[in-house]
Amino acid sequence: MSEDKIQSMSLAIVTDYSSLHAALRARAESLHVSRETVDHIAMLPDGYAAKLLAPEPIKILGKLSLGGVLEALGVKLVLVEDVEAMAKFAKKRVERDEKSVRKLNMVSMANATWLWTSKTARKLTKLRMDKISPDRRSRIARKAARARWRKAKI
Repeated sequence: MSEDKIQSMSLAIVTDYSSLHAALRARAESLHVSRETVDHIAMLPDGYAAKLLAPEPIKILGKLSLGGVLEALGVKLVLVEDVEAMAKFAKKRVERDEKSVRKLNMVSMANATWLWTSKTARKLTKLRMDKISPDRRSRIARKAARARWRKAKI
């Protein structure tokens, strides 16, 4: 889609949360749609849209509510480059070092389940316990035994 077509279709220019809130309120008012209808279409709890779209919002749009509210109001967000802002901060911009960002050869810790086996857990526990004095290890073991054998209070 060309930039001219986007500008001709645009309802508002949003640069921060308050302008997004104002634009969504204005859209709801122009559609003459009730807040209950927005709740129903966006699959929000009863009264939630009224809190989101109040003049002084009680709730803020989050990752669960944003998509539903946009759909209920029949709008989409389009990300457009702000040429003025890019020019304003061009000299201050520093490229990041990909080597420092991407560790473990691009494998995230969440996907690196092969690292955390029972064998490596035992090895790490042993390393941790070797750094603690025998007296401290004994106190930790006694506390753990008492916790295991303590009767549950009903």
